[in-house]
Amino acid sequence: MRADAATILLADDDEDLLGGLKISLTREGYQVVTTGHGTKVVTLAARFKPELIILDVIMPGMGGIEVCREIRLRGGRTPVLMLTAKSEREDREAAAAAGASAYVTKPFKLSDLLGTIRQLIAGSSGLNF
Repeated sequence: MRADAATILLADDDEDLLGGLKISLTREGYQVVTTGHGTKVVTLAARFKPELIILDVIMPGMGGIEVCREIRLRGGRTPVLMLTAKSEREDREAAAAAGASAYVTKPFKLSDLLGTIRQLIAGSSGLNF
């Protein structure tokens, strides 16, 4: 792992997806911190200072939209990518209102997700919403 590798905090309650994405992101050179529980995200974000947070919308304890809202209320400016099976317009609007930076629906192409991740970490705007 490179010393300058960006850290991604990945939160999803689907253990298979969490494990697979961790492997893929690590192979891309990222440091990856994972959790399957929404309430742990805020604490992990404060501890690891990630360059990107990826959240599932539906998780135990606290859903991704609530987590994103809490991070923004605490002054957090880290980009937040919502990664979810929820594809309705209302879901996208709720995520945007909570302060999410991008919204990607499952199933997704790994190459598309990686492109969005690179853009968010680089600070690009006009992304996937």
